[in-house]
Amino acid sequence: MSFLALDVECAATGRGHNDRAPCRVAVVDFDGGTLLDEMVAVPGMVSPLTPITGLTRDQIQRGRPYHDVVADVRALLGPHVTLVGQAPFVDIEWLGLQAGVDYRQAVDIAEHFRTWNVKYGNYDYYSLAMEVYALLGLRMTTLTKMLQSWDPVLCRL
Repeated sequence: MSFLALDVECAATGRGHNDRAPCRVAVVDFDGGTLLDEMVAVPGMVSPLTPITGLTRDQIQRGRPYHDVVADVRALLGPHVTLVGQAPFVDIEWLGLQAGVDYRQAVDIAEHFRTWNVKYGNYDYYSLAMEVYALLGLRMTTLTKMLQSWDPVLCRL
């Protein structure tokens, strides 16, 4: 069995909250090696969401077709792979991956760091940056937050 971290960034395709499409996909191995880091062309892009994705309109427009990038991701995966990430099920859904075919299981590290909020009777969830700081005392700079490929690297720490 192998462990891989997966992360997907999205650009806006409309004005609604859910009007998004993948614009960058990264896969990192257990040792932190980048196996894939690809821009995805987004037809009809309204905004690259640069403050979130760290990408410009030009970078995304020069990206590869979605189906080609997904095929490359699937070539790295298989039923022996455990995917690890911060809410990886969202990324899995964006790429249309299937449990038992494309991956064995997924581990959501956000679930392992959640804490019970007695006042409100629910769980509090934390950002990846907060989890890394709690574990390692490292502060993610604005630059590293914008570099999407850091997410899967930090997920494996």
